Amino acid sequence: YMVKGNKIEHLSDFFFWGAWLSSTDRPDRDFSYTNNWPFDEQAGNTMPSEALIWSAISVAILVAGVAIIIYFQRRYQFDMESTYDSERRLPAITIQNTISSSQAKTAKYFVIVMVLFLIQILLGELMAHYYVENEFFGIPLQKLFPCNIAKTWHLQLVIFWVATTWLATGIYIVPRVLGKEPKHQGKLVDILFIALLIVAGGSMIGEWGNILGWINDKWWLFGHFGWEYIELGKFWQILCIIGMVLWMIILARGFIPAIKDGSEQHRKRLILLLFIGAIAIPMFYLA
Repeated sequence: YMVKGNKIEHLSDFFFWGAWLSSTDRPDRDFSYTNNWPFDEQAGNTMPSEALIWSAISVAILVAGVAIIIYFQRRYQFDMESTYDSERRLPAITIQNTISSSQAKTAKYFVIVMVLFLIQILLGELMAHYYVENEFFGIPLQKLFPCNIAKTWHLQLVIFWVATTWLATGIYIVPRVLGKEPKHQGKLVDILFIALLIVAGGSMIGEWGNILGWINDKWWLFGHFGWEYIELGKFWQILCIIGMVLWMIILARGFIPAIKDGSEQHRKRLILLLFIGAIAIPMFYLA
């Protein structure tokens, strides 16, 4: 399918400009635009002294910064316990005896987490197998699941199962924070779960079809976008953002009243931090 249209020309241009950037010296310099990376002594690509010096400086600044933070933390006793004036331990959280409807519905989220994690492990084993051979007892696996789709899914599934765990955890603690179940919360949890399945399944099928040549003109919309950690096409990214906004609404129905309640400041700060994290995740895909 690479010979269809002008794909082969784009691929050739990519190889040419990639090689040009890594081998052509900058004006008035004796190293390339990529600081002679990748290393190839026969091609003259050796690490310039400037790159070595700045790498050492960066590591030194990192070590010094960590040392300064540890010094101030120990010198002025910036410990968590000092936040609580009346007690020297973390306050106990009252646990409800019953499980609400939305909390019970998070169980299927964790089932999906286990399934996605298992598939990710199998894809990692498949990638390791491809370094030995591209078949499996005569089955042409490379024609069905090319190595690049195995790598894409392997990385994409990490994001999916970690994000799913984060979604389910946030949903589960909403009734605990608010002290009651928000109205129609269970229905919103079910809608979010369906959206999760559509985004995860649809984006993976689109990436697979794009790499196999089934999606050509609309590859950027439904297929493989090509960016690290954001391989899913723009259509799936938009659906993902909509789903994350729905998750923010689910959390806000319990978190905002709890934040406004200033009776327990320690819980207020923790809830606010979690809610800010919920806002930051869709912003990552909007960037």
